Amino acid sequence: MVQTILQCPYSGGKPVYQMRAIAQYFNDSIEYNDDVNCLQQGIYRHTENSAKYKVSANDFVVYPNPAQDKIHVNIKNKIEGLCRMELLSTTGAILQTTSFNCEEKNYETDISHLKEGMYYVKIEFNNEYRFISKLAIIR
Repeated sequence: MVQTILQCPYSGGKPVYQMRAIAQYFNDSIEYNDDVNCLQQGIYRHTENSAKYKVSANDFVVYPNPAQDKIHVNIKNKIEGLCRMELLSTTGAILQTTSFNCEEKNYETDISHLKEGMYYVKIEFNNEYRFISKLAIIR
């Protein structure tokens, strides 16, 4: 358990945060230095001052909404790097994950296998920024 809570959350993901929540019940005075832990694994974050550009929610558009069989992601500004898109159910279960090059500006994905209903579209840009949008599928 100790190794998990001290692990870099960018590489360990959700289990690191879950174990930290459990450890807090036993000792709420533990402080985590994620900058040092992640740097030891070769993972670092850019601060806002060192970033070439700032990504915001206005940079991404998911359409059409409501959708039928396909959705498109349009990226308005120049963004370099890898984008990862997840389609989530309303309970947060990941139904589909795809990655694409953010420089392409337009990305299309098939959603014909999903039933009618409400979903969430989550887009991560280089593991730094998360854009979340509601999506309705109506056929």
